[in-house]
Amino acid sequence: MQALERDGWQCVRCGARRRLEVDHILPVRDRPDISYALANLQVLCARCHARKTRLEVGHKPLPPDRARWRELLRDMQHNPNESEDAKCWTP
Repeated sequence: MQALERDGWQCVRCGARRRLEVDHILPVRDRPDISYALANLQVLCARCHARKTRLEVGHKPLPPDRARWRELLRDMQHNPNESEDAKCWTP
């Protein structure tokens, strides 16, 4: 709760206010001694948290076209009433 309040109930990377998670800045596997220190916690949305974790475990970032496609699909799920023109995507 302290991390959420400190970070204004929004993702510190993108500013999103939905699907928030509290993340360990330095992973617990590397620094278990500071796992619950407020200075080692930050608020991230689920998308930013997944991206950070993906990079931490050694996966490459998604190629830009794949990232845009994934973002479009996510936006369509959250905004199903958009116009048909807005649903068309070209790389």
